[in-house]
Amino acid sequence: MLLAKAGNILGLLPRRSYMRGDHLVWAVYILKNGCNLCDLFNEGNKEPLTSFLGCLGLPITGEKVYPAKEYKRIDLVVFSDKEMNLPLAVFEIKVDDHELWRKKYGYQTEKYLKLIPDSSKYFFITLGAGEYYWAPREKKFEWIKIRNFLKAIEAIKEKKDRYIADWKSSVKREIELQNLATKNEPTRINEYRTGTWNIYILGNLKKALLTYCKGDLPCEIEPRAYMYGTRPDTILNFWWDEIYAEINNNKHNCTNIYNLCCRI
Repeated sequence: MLLAKAGNILGLLPRRSYMRGDHLVWAVYILKNGCNLCDLFNEGNKEPLTSFLGCLGLPITGEKVYPAKEYKRIDLVVFSDKEMNLPLAVFEIKVDDHELWRKKYGYQTEKYLKLIPDSSKYFFITLGAGEYYWAPREKKFEWIKIRNFLKAIEAIKEKKDRYIADWKSSVKREIELQNLATKNEPTRINEYRTGTWNIYILGNLKKALLTYCKGDLPCEIEPRAYMYGTRPDTILNFWWDEIYAEINNNKHNCTNIYNLCCRI
């Protein structure tokens, strides 16, 4: 499960567990091969973690950090004390999925703030198609999109660690695929995960729409691009209520031809 591996973004796996992966499973690859920033910090090489989190606006001043994967079902929580009473950062990490909602507790980020109300920082990181859904519902969570995430990796001055280099390379590769899709350049089409080519096109259309409208859209119109089902369908939804409007993948056409569907 992707989210079960999400804690490895800051190095919860031992360094010996490093292994290469196919870019078609990049979502697993980047999380599984994430460099051991926390381990490096605790071993005395403090620069990588300090630079990475510093770029995200979180200074680290202590001598040790204590990362906890799947803590209270949160992807990653980093503590400044062994007893896990002083949380430094809460991370919710999405690849091609998006924030879940449940009737019992609302949105994930709303629930996580209640579970850990006193963390120094809260991060909502999107590394793939999840970037084109919507922002975290709990406003205390800072939305870190893939390009800003890359900037944080590039802030690391360590040049000799191969894990950090490969981590950076993997994130750059995904950004390259996003850029190629928006240019309709299919030369690397076999490197895309199912549905992501379409979502990157629709997501770029969403961004262009929001830029063009410059905040003038009615509040009930909140565009989001996402995948649905096992095929999957790829959708740019404008609103959903008693009526809805969306661009989706017509099952009778090829995967990059869309229909505008409106129901009243």
